[in-house]
Amino acid sequence: MMKTFIKFIIKTLLFFIVLFILLLLSMCIKYEPENYYGIVEKVDSYPRNLIISTSGIYFNNKKFPKETVLKKIEVFFNNKFIGDIVVNKKLKDFKQIHEDGEEYQFKDDLLRILGKNNEKFRVELEGHRTTGFIFNIYIEEPNGNEVLIKKEVDIYFVKKGYSFFYLVE
Repeated sequence: MMKTFIKFIIKTLLFFIVLFILLLLSMCIKYEPENYYGIVEKVDSYPRNLIISTSGIYFNNKKFPKETVLKKIEVFFNNKFIGDIVVNKKLKDFKQIHEDGEEYQFKDDLLRILGKNNEKFRVELEGHRTTGFIFNIYIEEPNGNEVLIKKEVDIYFVKKGYSFFYLVE
């Protein structure tokens, strides 16, 4: 009777230890379905009505009317021109992410300019950032005025596949 009880306790402890390890691993391993470049805008970058992030460029409707045209985005690295994204579309044609703004997504364009597998500029991997990137954004206002907005950003590369990370990111 006592041996059976001890075996039961040992099996139960082993079960919970294995379960704990599996839960811990599931929190520490993540899967990225595709390669992409993460973008972090410099904090002091203005105007705040136009925000660049990993998903794209966000335009606030209070500052930019829906008839505003995004002409193109020029990408510079260490003050050297490395590529451009020609858009020529009105903001109303972009994805509306909430009632006060639209977003132009350029994830595929960045892969074209910087390399699908990070082969062109060797941008730092996730967790580190490569500085020195500048986006020149050309906008045409509804009244015909052309505006240049310059944004400094840091970029990092996120590789497709499984990766191990710490609980605190």
